[in-house]
Amino acid sequence: MPRLSVLIPAYEMGGVGAGYLAQALGSLAQQDLPDFEVIVADQSDDNSLATVCAGFAGRLRLRRLDTRDLPRSSSANTNAALEAARGEVVKFLFQDDLLILETALSETLTAFEDAAVTWFACGGRSLDADGQLHGSQTPRMDAMTVMGVNTVGHPSVVALRRARAPRFDERLNWMMDVDYYHRCQTTLGPPLLSPRLMVATRRHALQQTSLLTPQARRAEALLMQKKYPEARSISAQLVYLNRYVLPDWASRIARLRTRAPRQI
Repeated sequence: MPRLSVLIPAYEMGGVGAGYLAQALGSLAQQDLPDFEVIVADQSDDNSLATVCAGFAGRLRLRRLDTRDLPRSSSANTNAALEAARGEVVKFLFQDDLLILETALSETLTAFEDAAVTWFACGGRSLDADGQLHGSQTPRMDAMTVMGVNTVGHPSVVALRRARAPRFDERLNWMMDVDYYHRCQTTLGPPLLSPRLMVATRRHALQQTSLLTPQARRAEALLMQKKYPEARSISAQLVYLNRYVLPDWASRIARLRTRAPRQI
């Protein structure tokens, strides 16, 4: 049994998902770690991702799960991959992200040689539409993570001990990651944080979170307030106002101003 499982929630993503998945799997095939498993949880309505997975059958220890019957969300799909994992350590890698360091998986496993480490986050970079890498983010926890201030990064930078890994809240899309980090911090303790830039996170218009309306994001912030007392503090309320209320009202006012005047 491999010590590490890489979990990839995936879907057709408006026609670009197969290409993104192929690049993600290609980055895994270049890793120096000799043995690990890859689980692709596939919610696509066509066979494009299945074809990609079949093409890597001889290069990776890969299992594809058909998860079309589950709720269509990253949270539910990632949970399905978590349930199927067999490795001692699980690492997330969303299909539109890449590993940019050939030693990323072996270094991740090395981090867990310390028995006190329950979860781990590495540094990351952004990948644009032209395939160019930009910037860098060193992960850190923030007191306002609970209100959507994400200073850790995309879930693709995170790995955990499988036996203690929480499941994602399937009610959340926009805040699925920060909710997860907050619960990990609460139940598992502080993560081991590494500045090593191991992951590239792709930025594009077809990301599920990019398609959410301001109202949907605000609804998730309100759910966080119901879940956690920390999200109801004065500081958290100020973050809520600045991040979710004021931008929503600003966009509504802008739409009203751009409406054509009525013809009399």
